[in-house]
Amino acid sequence: MTIDQLFRAFTDADFQYKRFMKIKVFESDTLSRFDALSEQIRVQVSQMDLSPTITTAMQELGRIEIEFTPEFKFGRKLLNVVCLGFYKKRFIANKRLAYFYLSIQQRHHLFQIIEAHLKEE
Repeated sequence: MTIDQLFRAFTDADFQYKRFMKIKVFESDTLSRFDALSEQIRVQVSQMDLSPTITTAMQELGRIEIEFTPEFKFGRKLLNVVCLGFYKKRFIANKRLAYFYLSIQQRHHLFQIIEAHLKEE
């Protein structure tokens, strides 16, 4: 991947980030495309070895878990029984949404830092 392709990938990731921040329901195919794009960027930046902090942050980043389900402990199970199952549906939907927003925002923030670092050089 050349530097121009990397900048195009940053632009594409930024566009997808802005689109993700406007929606409330994440589809698995759009998330998997964003995950694949971020993985390509992660591999390329890791190979470039820009700085030790950026390289370690990219290695720790990992992939987005598309089929994420939050942990449901005993207290929440009890509350679910009392609420006749309505609590579990809302809890899982809210936790999944929060996980996806956090994962996408972390990647976007890291990509902005890398793009700024590349533009300085």
